[in-house]
Amino acid sequence: MLSHLMQPANTALLQAICKLFLISLLGYGAVRFHILTGQAVACLAKFVIAISLPCLVIATLGNDLQYSLLPQMGWCLVAGLGLNLFGLVIALAGRRIIMKKEQPGRRIFLTLASMQNSAYLPIPLLTAVLPESQRAGGLLFIFVYMLVMGFIFWTLGVLLIGRNSSPGDFRQNLKNMANPPILAMLASLLFLFPPVKSAFNALPLLQEALTAVGATTIPLVLIVLGGSLAEKLPPLDRGKIMIAGSCAIKMLLIPAITLLIITTFKFDPVFSFVLMLQATMPAALNHIVVAREYGGDVQLTSRALFVQYSLSLFTVPLFLILANLVFSVPVG
Repeated sequence: MLSHLMQPANTALLQAICKLFLISLLGYGAVRFHILTGQAVACLAKFVIAISLPCLVIATLGNDLQYSLLPQMGWCLVAGLGLNLFGLVIALAGRRIIMKKEQPGRRIFLTLASMQNSAYLPIPLLTAVLPESQRAGGLLFIFVYMLVMGFIFWTLGVLLIGRNSSPGDFRQNLKNMANPPILAMLASLLFLFPPVKSAFNALPLLQEALTAVGATTIPLVLIVLGGSLAEKLPPLDRGKIMIAGSCAIKMLLIPAITLLIITTFKFDPVFSFVLMLQATMPAALNHIVVAREYGGDVQLTSRALFVQYSLSLFTVPLFLILANLVFSVPVG
């Protein structure tokens, strides 16, 4: 059962991450060979934040929300909030222990160590492993977690990653938090009301247009990441403590503690699998988009993301195998 479960998961993981690297490589090559300039990459980041990501959020909720699964959303919401807050608390404690005040990357350490890729990698992994009968519940959890993570990332995360405001600059902080992705998430909550969703479904051309534009989000984010890596990176000794520490917490400590919790409380196998999957994910790719748009440390953020996604090739399969020793998920 162990090998039967993990083979499709490992294959899906390798394929998903290799695809991310290949698209990022295109962005890297476009900048290195002067097809795109640094300014063009910055414009792509603006397009993602202002247009493609809001379209993706609205199209996803408008198309995929299933009212029959709404009763389960309460537990998913609690789990999503718990995992995010749990990660932030560990990141705060870890930063106090391993980082000095003068070291670079203290603010983005908190997000890189706690705010992970909640959809781009978990969704293909889940669909590769779970049978169709179990998939709807698993995708519901990922969907709710993505909303929770999105609200935290596009509010608190923007303040921590960006430099365009200081902690005491209330007006600028409020402006940064009122960004297009968070406004789209708030607007998309209207789909919880059946008449609104029915009206949206009655406009297939609008649905198709939003879906098509939203589908460009992931490739564009990866091109922005690759293009940022093509720019001059900081010396290896700059930020190495931040990168090593955030990787240790995000890729090892948080999954290990989550595994311990799952072992102790014996949750439903599908719920446990998705919770473990979320806990093992590397940092959200949108870190690089926010860093570019809001004046963050683009080079240091790019390097940290590259290291985390490289490590995930080894750490994600490891923790999924360990998790399967505790519970067994039926395989499709």
